[in-house]
Amino acid sequence: MPRKVKGSFWPEVRRRMREKAVELFMIEHSHNPYFTGQTPEMEELEEGGYLHRAKVLVLRENSRTAF
Repeated sequence: MPRKVKGSFWPEVRRRMREKAVELFMIEHSHNPYFTGQTPEMEELEEGGYLHRAKVLVLRENSRTAF
């Protein structure tokens, strides 16, 4: 049985989502004097809604550059 060919769209979107979510997290927490600058885990990004916001931003950027 032949293997399915994996596309490159969603893996690239997920990678950029993670980068953007970390960026949003760092911007929001940089004003907190107790923030140590530690990179957040995926669970933190998901709980805080950073992954969803990042997904929307990345897909919006992608749709603008596609045309």
